[in-house]
Amino acid sequence: FGNYSNGENCTFLINPSCATSITLSFNSFSLEGCCDYFRVYDGSNTSGTLLLTANGTSLPSSVTANSGEMFIYFTSDGSVTRSGWDVDWTSTVVTTIEKLPEGKSVME
Repeated sequence: FGNYSNGENCTFLINPSCATSITLSFNSFSLEGCCDYFRVYDGSNTSGTLLLTANGTSLPSSVTANSGEMFIYFTSDGSVTRSGWDVDWTSTVVTTIEKLPEGKSVME
């Protein structure tokens, strides 16, 4: 597919319904080592807890956001570009349903 472009400023929000956590796993990773950054936050924007800042060519370890939302922010400067990254994500979804007290309904 080629390389990413100079001057990138991209955001991605992973926000599946009912998720309690999201895990991002890296299959490949290649960014300019000094000046291009891949950041991952636990939450819906950069106000969340910063979980990862990565650049260069070392494959980052998997990272998990326990809020049920994961925000990714990628930036590149005006020179060297590389192939970027390939990631997979999985989510944990609540599968239990609390039993309502006798005589109560969800619609109340």
